[in-house]
Amino acid sequence: MPSFYPHYILKIISIFLVAILLETKCHAQEEERELLSLKLESLASDIPTDRVFLHTDRSLYQPGDTIYFQSYISDRFTQRFETSSLSSYVLLTDIEGNKIDSARFRIDYALAPGWLAIPEDCRPGWYCIKAFTSLMQNFDPVFAFTSWIRIDELIKEPVDIKYSFDKLQYNPSDTAEIVVSIFNYLGEPFGRIRFSYSLLTNGEITETFGSRTSSQGESTIRLYLPDSGDSRKISLNVVLEEGIAESNIDIPLADNTPDIVFLPEGGTFIPGYSQRVAFNAVRKSGEQLFLRGAVFDNTGRLIDSIRSGKSGPGLFSIKPSKGYSYYAVFNEFPGKKWDLPAITNAVPALKLTRSANIIFADVLGASPGNEYYIALSMNYNIVGVSKVEGKDIVRINFLTDSLPSGTARISLFSSDMKPVAERCILIKNKQPSSFSIEPNYKFYVTGQESELSIEMNGYDGRKVDGLFSIAVIDSSSALSPQIALKRIEDEFLLEKEIYDRIPDHLKSSGLVSLPEEELDLLMMTYGWVKYKWESQLSLSPKMLTYFDLYRIDVSTIFTSQRRKEKEREYVFVRPIEQPFLLDLEQADEDSYILDLANMDPLTRSIMIIPNIAYKRRVSKVTISSDYNRSFFSSLYSNSSPELIYRNRYSYILDTFNISLDSVRIIKGIDVFAKRKPVQSFANQHEELNQSIRTTTISGVALESAITFEDMLRRLNPYTFDIWTNEISFRPSMSISGDPPPALFVLDDVPQGNNYKNLLSIKPRDVHSISAIKGVQGTFIYGDEAYGGVVFIETKLYHMGDKYDLGTIENSIPGDILKKELLLFRKNAEFYTPPKEVMNNDPEYWIRPTLYWSSECFYDGKSPVKLKYFNHQKKGTVFIIVNGVTSDGEPVSGIKRYTIR
Repeated sequence: MPSFYPHYILKIISIFLVAILLETKCHAQEEERELLSLKLESLASDIPTDRVFLHTDRSLYQPGDTIYFQSYISDRFTQRFETSSLSSYVLLTDIEGNKIDSARFRIDYALAPGWLAIPEDCRPGWYCIKAFTSLMQNFDPVFAFTSWIRIDELIKEPVDIKYSFDKLQYNPSDTAEIVVSIFNYLGEPFGRIRFSYSLLTNGEITETFGSRTSSQGESTIRLYLPDSGDSRKISLNVVLEEGIAESNIDIPLADNTPDIVFLPEGGTFIPGYSQRVAFNAVRKSGEQLFLRGAVFDNTGRLIDSIRSGKSGPGLFSIKPSKGYSYYAVFNEFPGKKWDLPAITNAVPALKLTRSANIIFADVLGASPGNEYYIALSMNYNIVGVSKVEGKDIVRINFLTDSLPSGTARISLFSSDMKPVAERCILIKNKQPSSFSIEPNYKFYVTGQESELSIEMNGYDGRKVDGLFSIAVIDSSSALSPQIALKRIEDEFLLEKEIYDRIPDHLKSSGLVSLPEEELDLLMMTYGWVKYKWESQLSLSPKMLTYFDLYRIDVSTIFTSQRRKEKEREYVFVRPIEQPFLLDLEQADEDSYILDLANMDPLTRSIMIIPNIAYKRRVSKVTISSDYNRSFFSSLYSNSSPELIYRNRYSYILDTFNISLDSVRIIKGIDVFAKRKPVQSFANQHEELNQSIRTTTISGVALESAITFEDMLRRLNPYTFDIWTNEISFRPSMSISGDPPPALFVLDDVPQGNNYKNLLSIKPRDVHSISAIKGVQGTFIYGDEAYGGVVFIETKLYHMGDKYDLGTIENSIPGDILKKELLLFRKNAEFYTPPKEVMNNDPEYWIRPTLYWSSECFYDGKSPVKLKYFNHQKKGTVFIIVNGVTSDGEPVSGIKRYTIR
């Protein structure tokens, strides 16, 4: 097997070519360009080529839900949607890093749709989804895609608790006046209802009181705040009578020590030249602050007034003078001063301006006689390098009309190629692609059919073909107001380091679509990460392990032979989906390698078939997947999610004409005073058939079984015939007839009424076994299930587990032919119920996800038409679309309509 990917061979060749070029006597400017390219090649060797984006159908789920998603994989360096990986991995973990569900999915044309299951007994709280490809297992787990979701429970009587304060912020020992307003699910005041409220300091209850709302559903609460330090957290917990609703209200305390940073453009602050300085203010908790203030020098002379921008960060210009220092004060924090960076000498500064497709880079304060180099780099490639002679102001022009959209860096180097200043920018030579999403009506009534017309628009207004995924969701029960709506165009056009630094409340509104001035300010504020230009230069590329394979181990019984055979084909592998055998590479005498690259993209499962020529020698066959264990272990360590502050979130969304319904039908883990324990199920069959007679064996009861028949006996069948290999859970319908045999289903694949072909299965390889003891199985499997159904779920569904095919000694070829082994999780289609089901089944009257499709193709001509029925709940419905055009442009879109 190859030990590294083909494109890295090209990198080796390019590195040695660069080394040869450097030995030749070229122009100095060209030599420096090649040296910088060599350094970027070295830095890029520690970064995975693949970059993953996951579009989930929603961000708010309930226990027992299914998470539907589409994975998009692009090349980080070429920005094309392509990958050499064949497998995509997606994991769901809780906030402590415990695995909830995980699976492996087949990548086809840089796409990998799939699903994850949320157990019924899943506790409400924050959960993390992580996605990566097989190639990415060779690198730091920090490059894996990460997204947070919320799992909560749906309550029967929705209640909306709103509140307002008499001040923007409070100091210790202040009296806080809070008006609490309570409404029912129709938005009507909840009058004359009793509730209790508790004052919590650092999470501990200090005082508890009782109150009642007025006829208008309002109540005024006055609290005397404790005399505590500004680092303490104070909150108010409101609980309605009988525990029907609960809300936790954080008291906005005045923090006398907010984090305020000043960031000169390019990173240097020099005297004698007008420079731009960005600043940003946040609380210690991460809440964005919007401030007004002024800048003074050390003599107290006013320099300029400053204020936060629309998104939070602010910008001002200043011409520092030598021998002076500067500080800022803010109206919201009287008596406090914040120092600007100290003035540095003998180094130049950078100042960038843009006009159409030209970037003007001004080098300020370069010492006469000194030489500098300025470079434009993008996607770890050097685009252009210019030599700068030492003058007061030197302007270098970079043309960007031939560059793709994305993050670029302007870097200034000294004559010995040490970095001096650096500035990050986002290049948008054209308007980003967009979606045209048109519902057939502006609003709907409950239960009415919706029809969407969707088109993809290119940067020049023309229609372009492409592929997209779409989620139509209810805003109140499917969107968490504390989680940002991620967009594929933002994730793939911004460098990961920059995107991760930008606060979530800004991501929800869409970053690429922001005005150019505002976006440029964000890049100055959060794009200050520098390349490690002075790191150790490595000429040896990273050797990558190939993980897109399975290993098949065969245990044999020794027999004397006249001569030793060099190669033996003990087993054959046949895909379930195609009628041919797969090629196996022999790793050693009794082991084979199944390379996924040799399989058809449609293959999801296989069968292992013993070779008749060696059937007497084979005792056991084991198949296992290859993966980086240390990489997986690192993924199970989560940090807390970065959450959006509700008061600031609604402000930002309203600015961009997007609003959410009040989250009034979801409540957290401590909603009810008394909670009925959630029933835990060993598998989906036990859960689906909980209302009928079933028996399930798992855990210790299963592990103590010795043989397959021993497992069956523990199901307590009505009859058990070891001669015919049949069992039954029901008596015969006639006096002289035999009991009807039960149907056996192995990993969702029916195996017939005889368990002879299943005798080789070992109890240690079984996850759980369930039996339906009635006739209900006939609705799915027909008359074969008249005697009951036995569901056998193996451990193959669990990532990283090995599946032992069992002993096949003295058996005939084909004994394990019907044992389907899943290499990838199969796709599950989202169910869109018809009209009659919507009207008659209460389960579909309120649905968080009204419609989901992971792959919709647009031909660039006729609009894509999608139809579905709205549910019976009034409110706002969001249409969220992510996709990619045939030109490789990532594109996102959001539309909403109302159900009245």
